[in-house]
Amino acid sequence: MTVSGLQNLQQEQGAIFAAGSAVPEHFGAPAAEYQAAHEAVVLADRSDAGRLLLTDRDRLAILHRISTNAVENLPPGAGEATILLTPLARIIDRIIVHQIDEQETLARTSAGRGDLIARYLRRNIFFRDRMQVRDVTADLAQFVLYGPAAGAVAGIFVPGVSDLPLHGIVAGTFEGDRVLGVVLDRPGVPGIGLIIAREKAAALWRAVFEAGQEHGLRPAGLAVCDILRVEAGLPGPAELNEEYIPLEAGLWSDVSFNKGCYTGQEIIARMESRGKLARMLVGLSLPGAVAAGEALTLDGRERGTLTSAAMLPGGTWIGLGFVRTDMAEIGRQLFLADGRAVAVRLISGHA
Repeated sequence: MTVSGLQNLQQEQGAIFAAGSAVPEHFGAPAAEYQAAHEAVVLADRSDAGRLLLTDRDRLAILHRISTNAVENLPPGAGEATILLTPLARIIDRIIVHQIDEQETLARTSAGRGDLIARYLRRNIFFRDRMQVRDVTADLAQFVLYGPAAGAVAGIFVPGVSDLPLHGIVAGTFEGDRVLGVVLDRPGVPGIGLIIAREKAAALWRAVFEAGQEHGLRPAGLAVCDILRVEAGLPGPAELNEEYIPLEAGLWSDVSFNKGCYTGQEIIARMESRGKLARMLVGLSLPGAVAAGEALTLDGRERGTLTSAAMLPGGTWIGLGFVRTDMAEIGRQLFLADGRAVAVRLISGHA
């Protein structure tokens, strides 16, 4: 079955697609999807994220040299999040590096950034470096399972995946093709990704859907994935860009302070040694629907910016935003341009 076959199957299950999107926004019941993510398990299509396959001798050494985290000695089956920065230590993207085996490394990027990161990596291959970068975003589909039963369902197709640590990877087989299981960041619930050739995507989606029924599985869309992310205070594309620095986004665990130089390292080291950040990513309780990008003020002065907003089932709105560090305390009230109050509800720092 082709990619269009996958979309047809998803439409049969009630999928609603946003204009221009190839992955479902929801399946007609966002509230039920959200409940299943917290109490059972949901299956979502996240093929919008980029996937790069890296091969040859120096692939990990190059990633180690140009990014924030220590990845040079990753053993097979292990993974690590690391960040690519501009010279001013601003975020280009946060990528998840998975060491499949001694020959191959998988790098997962944010949604829509596969080509951007592939080109960036190729520009950093210098004389005598040996690394091949192949953008396999169009060749592979990526599904995610979120919820307490995610491991039980994923383990049917990739045995052992639920026993792996964060960002671990293991290969299984489905209908004669390799399927990769990866342990995802936890947006408040366990998460496991399944990656397979596009030609087998529809068949795998159907098989996972059917196998998950005894665990209460529901198909889910991007909307619920984003709600889970915002609810847990995890940065997404709106926070992972050249406006911000990793430490401001709470991504301390993605930065090694013991490795050698990398692009932007001096600024990161200075911020860490001084122990002072100009701003921080925080969770916010919103008074209703608010557009991302709105300024957050106090006493008529701008103190931050709303970057992400999501509506919980029942109509409550929550968000993420960067605020001045002296404003980053739970319960602190800030204000929108129309005078409505916004309250800090959690502080980031646990991606």
